[in-house]
Amino acid sequence: MLSKKPYSNKSYAKITNETVSLFNDLLHCGKILLKQATKEDKLNTDADKILLLWFNETLNILQGTIVLFQKQQFNNSLILCRTLMENYMNFLFAFEKEDEVQERLLAYRFFELIKELHELSRTDKNNIYPSKNLNKQRLPFDIIPIIDGIKEQICSETYANLYNKAISDFDYDFDNLKNNLVKRKWYTLFDKTLYSFRELCKHFNQEDEYIAFYSKYSKKIHANDSLNGFCINADGRIELKTSTYPEDMSTPLYHLVSMITTIYKYFSKYFSLKNNLDADKYKRFSEKLSDLLNNWDKFIYNMKSNKKKHFFNQTIYYST
Repeated sequence: MLSKKPYSNKSYAKITNETVSLFNDLLHCGKILLKQATKEDKLNTDADKILLLWFNETLNILQGTIVLFQKQQFNNSLILCRTLMENYMNFLFAFEKEDEVQERLLAYRFFELIKELHELSRTDKNNIYPSKNLNKQRLPFDIIPIIDGIKEQICSETYANLYNKAISDFDYDFDNLKNNLVKRKWYTLFDKTLYSFRELCKHFNQEDEYIAFYSKYSKKIHANDSLNGFCINADGRIELKTSTYPEDMSTPLYHLVSMITTIYKYFSKYFSLKNNLDADKYKRFSEKLSDLLNNWDKFIYNMKSNKKKHFFNQTIYYST
């Protein structure tokens, strides 16, 4: 028999609204930083623009999380928390060495050009795009000039150091579709041992976070984990877990806020911005988060306690 976990609608709405309010405050601070960074005297290099796009993507993820929380789609929001962790780890690596920040930001774009070239070159080898199974005809434009344009960027003065590094360390050849560099990660250009996201997390002593946070939430986007929406209890009953049921909010909320505020600090320092989460305001924000985490813990504890009482009362009723 399937059963849904009970909860209090009133307390549920109250704590959800408090969480959305906290996220909106955080988003507001981020938008102020973004506005400050888009001034004409700030964006002078390609690296500056790459970082700006990274930061804007972080705000988009936060905004999407807010929408899901407003709809009480907690479990679905964890997918975005997973995406945010990838952004966060990119920031950590880019700012790991102060004298390499610019080059590491450029490396991200350089690696994207390599992947784009690889895909376009594969497309050029096919007679039908994107697949004969989709009954598509040939591309309505000439793909060769696009490929040549990307090759020109890869070999340009902007990416000269990275291009030479790719050739010397990985025997990179952009005419070879089987080159193994495209299967790696952008940070591999600086450390060959960082061939996966897990290795990057381990590099920053965050493998535990990878296992408990990233790996766990990765299951929510893969169809092969079809039992993710169910829970089999010790008594053999099967419980249906809906996307609106918050099993554990303290862990994702803590990580989400911690990652975003860290990204804000790096972004502010790079562009020499006035971080509006500094000093007293940041302290108040942290206190608000701490209170919110405690409230979530109490809420979920009470909800689980009520569920046990509910099941116990049903058992007594049926036994009589």
